[in-house]
Amino acid sequence: MKKHIIALAGLLFAAFPLLAQPSASHYSALNGTSGASLFEAVHSAACSGYHSLGYDGLYNAYKKTDSRNGQIWDMYSDCSFPYTKKCGNYSKECDCYNREHSVPQSWWGKGTSNQGCDIFIVVPTDGKVNGMRSNYPFGEVGSATYTSANGSKVGSSSMSGYSGRVFEPIDEYKGDFARGILGAMAKWKGKWTQADGSKVFNGNYTAAGNFGLAPYGMALLLKWHRQDPVSQKERDRNNAIENTQGNRNPFIDYPCLVEYIWGTHKGERFDLSQVVSAYDPSFDSSDQSGCSCSTEPRLTQPAQGETVNVGGVLLGSTATETITVRGANLTQTLALSLSGADSRYFSVSPASVTALQAMEGQPVAIIYTPTEEGSHSAQLTIASPEFASVVLTVTAKATEKSETLDPDGDYVKLMKAPVDYAGTYLIVYDDGNVCLDAAGNVTKTPNRKSVNITGNTIASTEEVDASAVEIVAVSGGYALKLPAGDYLGSSGSKGNITLYDEPQVNTISVLNGTATVAAANGTVLRYNTSANCFRYYQDGQQAVSLYRKESASGSSTENTFDEEMICRIAAGKLTVENNKPMLIALYDVMGRLLEQKNGVTCYERTLPQGLYLLRVNGNTQRVLVP
Repeated sequence: MKKHIIALAGLLFAAFPLLAQPSASHYSALNGTSGASLFEAVHSAACSGYHSLGYDGLYNAYKKTDSRNGQIWDMYSDCSFPYTKKCGNYSKECDCYNREHSVPQSWWGKGTSNQGCDIFIVVPTDGKVNGMRSNYPFGEVGSATYTSANGSKVGSSSMSGYSGRVFEPIDEYKGDFARGILGAMAKWKGKWTQADGSKVFNGNYTAAGNFGLAPYGMALLLKWHRQDPVSQKERDRNNAIENTQGNRNPFIDYPCLVEYIWGTHKGERFDLSQVVSAYDPSFDSSDQSGCSCSTEPRLTQPAQGETVNVGGVLLGSTATETITVRGANLTQTLALSLSGADSRYFSVSPASVTALQAMEGQPVAIIYTPTEEGSHSAQLTIASPEFASVVLTVTAKATEKSETLDPDGDYVKLMKAPVDYAGTYLIVYDDGNVCLDAAGNVTKTPNRKSVNITGNTIASTEEVDASAVEIVAVSGGYALKLPAGDYLGSSGSKGNITLYDEPQVNTISVLNGTATVAAANGTVLRYNTSANCFRYYQDGQQAVSLYRKESASGSSTENTFDEEMICRIAAGKLTVENNKPMLIALYDVMGRLLEQKNGVTCYERTLPQGLYLLRVNGNTQRVLVP
């Protein structure tokens, strides 16, 4: 199937690379706390957003969290594995990979739920090396009895506090494992004290109990944390886990937290403004503990030399891209100015940012209003008497005509939650290239139909359309309606799928392309690769995706907006609400700017029936007013 391009005003906005910094609000509760209060705030931050992937779901998540050059990235060996090369049997390194509990399961009584499927501590590793590690604690080896190809070792401990056999990963990954364990420990407050676990953990989450760490465990994990600072691999993995499992690791975001809870700053009041995030551009050039916050005035965002692509628009229309200007230790106002041959097509708002606004993070709109066709660029300079000017390149393109979606009604994968889920869908298991066969007997096995997926799109054919379900809004959620008029639902906790005459309430969410369709009894619609069928399950099995049928106009309601934002349409009125200031631009279907508002937290407008383009803080989606 051919790819379709939308060039209506404000839709072709290319992203530019940024370090995905944790939001300030995510850690605001840590400010001013110390001791037990600080640990509890870290616990809450580590739990925030979490949802279980299930033990079986880890393999699919590893494709996003532990991938290098399209293969599994293993920290126990030098092997690279195709995603499908999972263990069964193995006899040597590089035969296959499996799921390794960096905190051995036997230390809490086994089990693959809760901490047993937390991807921060259940990592993909070489099967052979994993087997050699067994359930030995992490440690530093004096005399090795086994050494893997990349230098990981098994042998007697050389550190005081434990004299048994230990497993030592290579130096490059010691900090990764230490922070992964500390983050999971803060989240789960695990009683990981069975067998040799009592040498590392004590289960006492008080200040007197060193917040869960036994003396040997504290000495080892703090040493590894300090010796191996947060790397780009770890930052990327933390971001990918947030996009799959939903939560972040506070000790990766702010490494100095380790010192405030267990180390040199234990008991001291924590202040976010006095530590450095691992995502701050200055982190890699500092001491990388995150504790040495420079007192020099500086701009932390955007970075010198970045390119901001405002995108493509029609002549006579306006496009806007929003950047965030953020700094530290500032006392002077920042001035923003444009230069270059094409600068007349661009403007910025506001043109100055106070020191206080910059330290809190100020949205700045770059507005493109072309009067001539072609590609245009300019230089945006952010200047202050306190630091060297930061210069960005701003690019955009103007055309006379737009390309619109071909009205072929193909099915496009939902990557994020839409404003409204109502519509026609295929329920798909991507890895198997199959969808639920809604036209067949869905209660029988198998109940799948093969589909061809190209670029997150499934071409519409008569056969494919027959397999689609209608998702309809009902009180409390949505119902899944089959072509024959029956409704899908769940009648038990184990794998089942049941047909009903009346609509059955399901709740639906989509995160990073993974759909959760949950029945009222808590079971979730998933795919069983052994039975080749779609069923509702309490846990386990494979996640599904939702592919939504595009309308003849090509409209889509995929939500690329802030998850805290509310966008709704009722009786012809569009309402957008957020607890943070928004820069809003509303366009008609031809790309003509209808209205623009800056700094509002609530936006309302009554609109005639039709298709519109809504842009909020740099993100655009199409909105259909019925």
